[in-house]
Amino acid sequence: MGKTGYVVVQGSRKDANNYTDGNGDVVKSSYNTNQSHIDLGWTPSDNHHLKLSAEKSRTEDALYPGAAMDAPETEGTMLRLKYEGRQLSEAIADVDIDLYRSTVDHVMNNFDLRNPPSAMMKRETPTSTESNGAKVKLTSHIGKTQFDYGMQLESVNKEATLWNRSVTPNTSLNYMWPDVTNTTKSLFAETNTLLSQQSNLIFGLRYDQIDVKANDINQAPTGAPGNMPSLVYAKTYSDYNGESTANEDNLSGLLRFENTFASNYKWYLGASHTKRTADATERFMSKWGMMSGTQTSWVGNPNIKPEQHNQIDLGLGQKTAQLNWNISVWYDKVNDYILRDLATNQYDNGIKTTAKDQTEVYVNVDAELYGADLEADYRITSAFTAGGQFSLTKGRNTTDNRNIAMISAPTGSLHATYRPSNWHLGGRFNFALEQTDIDKAYTPEANHGETPAWSTLDIYGGYQLSKTWQINAGIDNLMDHAYYDHLSYDPVDPTIYKNNEPGRNYWAKVTAKF
Repeated sequence: MGKTGYVVVQGSRKDANNYTDGNGDVVKSSYNTNQSHIDLGWTPSDNHHLKLSAEKSRTEDALYPGAAMDAPETEGTMLRLKYEGRQLSEAIADVDIDLYRSTVDHVMNNFDLRNPPSAMMKRETPTSTESNGAKVKLTSHIGKTQFDYGMQLESVNKEATLWNRSVTPNTSLNYMWPDVTNTTKSLFAETNTLLSQQSNLIFGLRYDQIDVKANDINQAPTGAPGNMPSLVYAKTYSDYNGESTANEDNLSGLLRFENTFASNYKWYLGASHTKRTADATERFMSKWGMMSGTQTSWVGNPNIKPEQHNQIDLGLGQKTAQLNWNISVWYDKVNDYILRDLATNQYDNGIKTTAKDQTEVYVNVDAELYGADLEADYRITSAFTAGGQFSLTKGRNTTDNRNIAMISAPTGSLHATYRPSNWHLGGRFNFALEQTDIDKAYTPEANHGETPAWSTLDIYGGYQLSKTWQINAGIDNLMDHAYYDHLSYDPVDPTIYKNNEPGRNYWAKVTAKF
């Protein structure tokens, strides 16, 4: 398009069928997706870059294994304008500006892609999410310090309504996201100071002013007036007094020391204090069921406090021509951790007994999280490389002396690749250890118990046909093992339990780069 302008057009279509697990059983997970993307760029000089991007995607007939509903259609749009200025002046070296808008419209129901439980049980939940934001970041250099600073504004609106489609006219049953808007105004600054040729110190601060408003909490659903969101919150939380807004002033900080020593070794030590505000679901979800003693109700907490994370992390690594490895450990003491729990476990923590014992609620507790990550790659010869990675996370609710539910099992992989020229062959061994740290009070062992260890083997290869064309193929889960991930269930619905992952899967792809 000329020396200073360019156009990049990208599109994709994906048709996925149901898959078969290692036991030979069909898991309903098919979908069709169309996606298109365009970039319009302008670079009037080496110092300035302006890019306008637009994207649209549509997914149809998406089946959700084990869920009570499927998604007949989902549409998403994105519009983004970015500016990058480099080496502009002595006072302000760099400028980055990012303006964006995105929308997602998502429909789930139990009748378009499956048979409903009965003619009078047709249910549908249309949801919409709209995000608008802007971020400006400036970079200055003062002596041996790089100074990044700026501001950010983001507004996210979410709406979701559960409808009864069995009657005419259709009636609403729950305003699950009652027109919730979360607005965040932020100021941030970070310095990176070179203390010596081997050491640097990073210091950062961030201030977030958060304003949340739910516009429809006093709207009564036409098919269930008693499910007005404000009434649902009042039946669940003892400290609820009709609040439809929330305001927070959150300050976060980071301090990190990095040092290089000996033969390309590098280590770091960091400490941070960060606050995480509740999302629309944790604060204003309103789904009140009609059945007693079952998990049919799901209620956000309008007065939930933000999480306060106090974390330290330590890492060590080395990078040479042959070996690259990193290991890190971290510990996070969390005040006011936002815990999703059953009402029966929290009647002494602000939950009313009028909430059914299996109602999903949100409360603040104290918690401890910690973990470790390890990764390594080793070039054995000029053509043969091998490596692996491993991750471990633990979580404990110290207020109630319970494990935190839905923590991933320890997982990892080992891989090796032989690439003598323009072709390659490789293999990957994936594994997860047994997960025994479950919260039996939230996910009773009879339904969602400990998860056994599993492993799979993948093989793959490829051939570079030319500078433009490349072909790749492989077989995932070569031994056709039947296994499921520890996080493959939905605690809102006890019937959605441990869906198996795909069995042996053959794949091939052709890639062209122009």
